[in-house]
Amino acid sequence: MLPMLPMRRCLFPGLTAIVVVCVGVGCADIQAINDRLMAGSTPEGRCEQGDADSCDGLGWDTQEGRRPAPPTAAFWFEKACALGHRSACNSAGWQFHKGLGVDVDHARAALLFRAACPVETPADGTLDDAAKYACGNLGFLYEKGLGVTLDYPTSTTLYGLSCAGKMAASCFSLGIGYERGRGVVRDLVRARELYEFACTGGEHQGCANLGNLLLDGRGGPFDLPRAHQLLKAECDERNDGWACTSLGYAFANGVGVPVDVCRARALHEKSCAVDNPLGCGNLGASLVGTGCGAADVVRGRPLVEAACAQHRYACGSLGVLLEDSDPAGAVAAWTKGCDADDSHACLMLGRAARRGNGMAKDEARALKVLSKSCEFGRPDGCKDAVSLATARKSDTLPALQARACALGVGAC
Repeated sequence: MLPMLPMRRCLFPGLTAIVVVCVGVGCADIQAINDRLMAGSTPEGRCEQGDADSCDGLGWDTQEGRRPAPPTAAFWFEKACALGHRSACNSAGWQFHKGLGVDVDHARAALLFRAACPVETPADGTLDDAAKYACGNLGFLYEKGLGVTLDYPTSTTLYGLSCAGKMAASCFSLGIGYERGRGVVRDLVRARELYEFACTGGEHQGCANLGNLLLDGRGGPFDLPRAHQLLKAECDERNDGWACTSLGYAFANGVGVPVDVCRARALHEKSCAVDNPLGCGNLGASLVGTGCGAADVVRGRPLVEAACAQHRYACGSLGVLLEDSDPAGAVAAWTKGCDADDSHACLMLGRAARRGNGMAKDEARALKVLSKSCEFGRPDGCKDAVSLATARKSDTLPALQARACALGVGAC
């Protein structure tokens, strides 16, 4: 007969009122089993045992203040990401992108976003939430060159993936790419469609950009009443600097509304107050000019100069400031602005080229840039372009006349 194995009775505090009777097993072994069972009863324990959802939940609890840090939310999200939780990869990337409880680390954020973003749209054309958020966030890093090499084509590809997942913010960013021809062939019709979708989806910057295209008649027909409605709502309700200064442009030039230069200045002032560079440039030009009280060159000139130094499309006003004292400098400023698609800069450059002010007289160049000013919805640009096209018997005259008619400054 085989000898009987010893029987042991082990009672552990962690298992209240449960007595474990074991045959041939040591109490230390049972304690280890008990420890694992008890660890599995807490989120931290389950996370340490490889449960990705528990790690992700700890990240959200930490982020939203339901549990104290440290560890940080980023710590838990990264653990979940390493366990294959793609949504947590995006969440961890966001922590490092924004510096939420950790140092900003865009390179690390890019790696985390990339872990959640597919390299191409799935066969069924759908993306889950993790993918559409992560692709959009990664697209932003490539657009700005944060943690990765600036790469507009890659950025627009990523925005396209996210937009295919109906992410309004990414559709807005993709619309900018199509409007400016940045990383993709310029297509104003597509840009307008994307802004429309973004605006309808609650991305309010899309409403401001859509309003601009409707105001200028780019990417489709003019719709001045809706343009004013969109721009006014974004300016009044959300303090959107672009919307405020665009509405100011409309009042300064009588686009769909009576000319009101004082109201225009107030709108540019509001735009500049939220650090919009074009708004500051337009405010500076208004202060330097006349029509709404006395000129204030002391305040206006630095605003104009700073706006142009910051963004090329704000250089038109600097050219006006330099026109009398430095004609060649004015032409250089207008060229920078026109190259950035500023309709006012194109208008002034066209007039300088037609008259030979600050540059050699060049009617062919004048017509080209005046037509561009007209294309971007500037009424006086259309009037000047029609005048020059008529004098030169240009074959572009019918299209310019149609554009001028649509803007209310030509015979229809």
